[in-house]
Amino acid sequence: MLMAVTIPPNAQPGQTIQVADPSGALYNITIPPGTRPGSVVQFQVASRSQRTEDEISSLLVMGGKTVLAATIMTGKAVIGAFKYAHDKGWDAKAARSISSGVKTVAKDLFGTSQQVYVQQG
Repeated sequence: MLMAVTIPPNAQPGQTIQVADPSGALYNITIPPGTRPGSVVQFQVASRSQRTEDEISSLLVMGGKTVLAATIMTGKAVIGAFKYAHDKGWDAKAARSISSGVKTVAKDLFGTSQQVYVQQG
């Protein structure tokens, strides 16, 4: 809930004052730097209502379902993009390009474009 309070006379920045909301609940707020008496300051307070365990569980399930749906949609989009690239032949072109680059590097490094095995110790 957003509340507004008029800074009282003789109050100074950094000082803590107590204010009440319309229901009478009390809050301690610290007067922000540069604020003068008579100016209006807005501040956010937590809601006084509490949720039941069932409401919290329901919200968590709903959030989980939303995340799952987003994950599935993302997966479908990625698969669609791969299928499109495959239908255009871009995947084969990329593989040939990478293979050609690897063969060129191998030839430059080892004097051959044949498959080179490196034993790891």
